[in-house]
Amino acid sequence: MKNFMMIILLMALVGCTGNFQLRNGDLLFQSNEEGGLSSAIDEATGREKEISFSHVGIISIEANGIYVLEAEPERGVHLTPLQDFLDASAHDEKGRPLVVVERFADGMLAQRAVEKGKQYIGQPYDFSYLPDNDSMYCSELVYESFLDEGGRHLLRSKPMTFKNADGVTPEYWLDLFSRQHMEVPEGVEGTNPNDMLHDPALVEVFRYY
Repeated sequence: MKNFMMIILLMALVGCTGNFQLRNGDLLFQSNEEGGLSSAIDEATGREKEISFSHVGIISIEANGIYVLEAEPERGVHLTPLQDFLDASAHDEKGRPLVVVERFADGMLAQRAVEKGKQYIGQPYDFSYLPDNDSMYCSELVYESFLDEGGRHLLRSKPMTFKNADGVTPEYWLDLFSRQHMEVPEGVEGTNPNDMLHDPALVEVFRYY
């Protein structure tokens, strides 16, 4: 029975990734189907001639499987089974999920980031895209989870833009912030998945496609 459980655990760690093994604190950058929030993020932050990534989550290896700690509009901050996360991604023509795995070099700090991130479980999604308001958007959750021993952020932030390549703010953002009776937070310090993917503190270690 013990050997059987060890085999099951090994299969969970390897999954469909061959010899590659996910680690606690790995970041999964996800490309989503077009439409709504994903398209609005892609318009504002996408990089020309590259796949655009509009979502990111943190790997959390639990006793009963591998999960992704993420912040989603419908459920706020929560743990999602890895396979469900992959299934929700956009897929290429061969049916492979458009997901990239990036890794922080210091494994101990990455492990601590998982535990820090779990403290935010239950918080709602941050539709205001503002800091310190008891809610989280996806890359904000990652940013606030990766801290050094002194509480300093390990990943970069920068002034956000909600404008497309033509300098126009898409109707999606205008409607979203209008419903909240607030100005578009153009220039407010923040993060987004496309920029975080290229953070020098992270190294790409695997692609599912």
